[in-house]
Amino acid sequence: MIIMAVPEDIRRVERPKGTVVGDGRDGVYPVREKLASKSWVDEDGKRHRPSKNGRVVGHIIGGRYVPVSPKVDTVSVCDVDIKDWGEYCLCDSLNKDLLKDLRAVYEEEDAIKLYVMASMRALRRGLSDRLMMRTYQESFISETYPGLNLSKNNVCTFLRNVGRAYNHTLRFMRNRVSSCGADDRLIIDGSIKQDHSRINSMSAVSRKTCHTKHRDMSIMYCYGMRSREPLCCKAYPGNMIDLRAVSDFISENKITEGILIMDKGFPIESVESEIRKHKGLHFLLPMKRDRPEIKKYSMLAFDSCLPDARGISCKKTGAVWNGHKVWFYSFRDPQIAKDEEILYLNGKGPSEVDAKELASMRKMFGTLVFISDLNLECKEVDMIYNERWMIELMFRFERDILEMDDTREHSDYTVIASEFLDYLAAIMTARIYKYLDSKTLLEKCTYGDVMHRLERFKMVRSTDDGKWRMNRTALTDAEFASETGILIKPVIPQEVKKRGRPKGSKDTHPRKRRSVAASE
Repeated sequence: MIIMAVPEDIRRVERPKGTVVGDGRDGVYPVREKLASKSWVDEDGKRHRPSKNGRVVGHIIGGRYVPVSPKVDTVSVCDVDIKDWGEYCLCDSLNKDLLKDLRAVYEEEDAIKLYVMASMRALRRGLSDRLMMRTYQESFISETYPGLNLSKNNVCTFLRNVGRAYNHTLRFMRNRVSSCGADDRLIIDGSIKQDHSRINSMSAVSRKTCHTKHRDMSIMYCYGMRSREPLCCKAYPGNMIDLRAVSDFISENKITEGILIMDKGFPIESVESEIRKHKGLHFLLPMKRDRPEIKKYSMLAFDSCLPDARGISCKKTGAVWNGHKVWFYSFRDPQIAKDEEILYLNGKGPSEVDAKELASMRKMFGTLVFISDLNLECKEVDMIYNERWMIELMFRFERDILEMDDTREHSDYTVIASEFLDYLAAIMTARIYKYLDSKTLLEKCTYGDVMHRLERFKMVRSTDDGKWRMNRTALTDAEFASETGILIKPVIPQEVKKRGRPKGSKDTHPRKRRSVAASE
């Protein structure tokens, strides 16, 4: 193989200092940086002999040096210069104390990553792990909390590690529960989520599998009425009924103070032993209509009515039950009784209705009986139990608005961590909802409409100095943003009217019309 030397006239072409001309092809000679040719020894005593030639800085073409133009990044790797700002600004301003609570349990990097991922789940309905990185890059939260790697593989690994460190998650929830006092009303209820995984132990046949044709997992929540936020949660297999899981849920989260409010799926026997361990823990539980105590204490023989226009009959009776003093409260709502009777008759044919059976059933229609260890007024019991529907609204909000009705995780660890993120996202959305409600903005539009309008506010980086500025929006949107508090109320300049005839200077005698002038 014959190696041709670089011609002398090519080597004499003027080019940058510290460069060397390489072998050419088709009349084009590369010009490279000249590196040190001397060998050197590193700290381990190993000798290195670097190449004499470095990167290409230009070419000699037609006897003239042509420098390499600076490299321009392709659009696939360029930075994002337009980012969503409005809804993230509102969410971050209302939940910074949540990040502080996370920092008390997790390391700084883990706390920020959990906070950012939960924020995006709260603001982007049905957000999957696969789209986490793109959502992070296109939102301004990446400027507020920069440098996070939220690629799919990294997110999966992170969630697995969070699930393995379950004690940290538990400590965070216990810290929130510890802020409750003996007068706080705590609503405990369960919900189910789709879980199609064949790997984790949470996926099982639930009470709704025969209708939905899929396996589920069970999620139990404790909702605080004073804060109107979820306090703690835990995932259970879908085939575990609520009455079996509730005592473990109370014990593990160290719920030691407050008034527990639950539905008929939690009989008193399922929680009594756990409640009796703590003096500051009380209960108000509805009873099924076939309980013998209802007949024993004649709870359907109502003796008074609630002081409102609903016409609800009520009764209160004290008794000793299992060696402890308790009170029974019974109510009958005529409107609910009417609906239940219509439903009962619609379920039977005209020839199947038994008059005697219907007469006995009418006594039960619209009735609700409670057992409690607190001596309360009937109207207070009615008010407290009506608040229980707040947790049902929270479940509906998660299912319909946030689309958290299923889990896309496979292992037990990632399921636990994913539910923790959903729990954090539920807290964030609850705070946003409360804030918007306090501003009476939800009287004008829905929650989804508010967030959609805030999506219009974006930060743009359009100058060479790298500074961000807000995009220009319509005046009505700017005024709406000022009502939410993310913007200062815009200054509307006073309209400058054109100079014209002063007021009252019009002709007192109207001018003649052309048709009149022509007739004359």
